[in-house]
Amino acid sequence: MSFELKVKGIFGNKVILITGASSGIGTDGAVHLAKKGAMVSRNQENLNSVSDKIKSFGAPNPLIIVADVTTDGERIIEETVTHFGRLDVLINNAGIVACNSIQTIKLHEFDRIMNVNVRAIQLSQLAVLHLAKSNGNILNVSSVCSTV
Repeated sequence: MSFELKVKGIFGNKVILITGASSGIGTDGAVHLAKKGAMVSRNQENLNSVSDKIKSFGAPNPLIIVADVTTDGERIIEETVTHFGRLDVLINNAGIVACNSIQTIKLHEFDRIMNVNVRAIQLSQLAVLHLAKSNGNILNVSSVCSTV
C-alpha cells in the first residue's frame, strides 16, 4: 500500500500515457498511476475492465485509446494531448512474445514481434516535443525475454 500512496503523491497531477495497458504490467501500472492518464491497447474489452477498476478507486475516467502502436502512433499522441492539453510521461509497455526458437520462428512472426517491441521509438519520437514542454520522461518497459 505504501507504494500506491507514494506513486499517487508523485504523479497525482501528471498526464501519463501507458501502452499495453490492457494486461499484465500495463494494467497494474495504469491502476497505480490512475490519477490522470491515457491507456492504449488493441483490446477494447480489457481496457474497459481496467478503466472500471481505476474508477472503482475513485480516480477520474482515463482516456481509452484502442490502437496498434505499430501503426497508430500519431493518433495516440494527438488524442492524448488534445484530451489533456499536455503529456508528462510516456510508458512504452506494449509488447508481445512468441514461443519459438531460431529454428522454428517464421519471418512474419519475427517481424511482428520486432515491430511491436522495438518500434516504440516512433511513439517516443512523436511524444518528445510534448515531453520537452513539460520536462517529461519516457519509461521503456522490458521483460526477461529481452535477455533470452
